[in-house]
Amino acid sequence: MLGRLGAADEPRRFYEQLTRAPEFGATVAWSGLDVASFDGLLLPGGHAPGMRQYLGSCELRGQVARSTA
Repeated sequence: MLGRLGAADEPRRFYEQLTRAPEFGATVAWSGLDVASFDGLLLPGGHAPGMRQYLGSCELRGQVARSTA
């Protein structure tokens, strides 16, 4: 049987586990990011109501530019 939003039980359990992890809630501001400490950059997309666009963030644009330099 499908759960809320059509998700099956196993993926829902994985999501619940993710959201309970301390790392999930310990976000860092774009300006506080040390791009040299990462091997890659993933900027997932989306257009949910109220979401700010990546291009609208001067801090994020600066960090992306630093990561490709």
